[in-house]
Amino acid sequence: MRDVLRVLEYDIHSVTRIGNTVFADCKSLQSIIIPDSVQKVGYRTFKECTSLKTAYISSSVTEIRFGMF
Repeated sequence: MRDVLRVLEYDIHSVTRIGNTVFADCKSLQSIIIPDSVQKVGYRTFKECTSLKTAYISSSVTEIRFGMF
């Protein structure tokens, strides 16, 4: 498992894509809101995020790679 900085809140409204495995193994992540600016989400982005309960994904997302969760 890699070391992950605990992030309580981060403004990602200027982000257009979320890369592969960005949040993978982030055990403390409980919810995420993917804003309208994001169009693509990489593969295994939330792999092994065992505390993740809610994920709000904007309709602007046009591509989700396999194994997102």
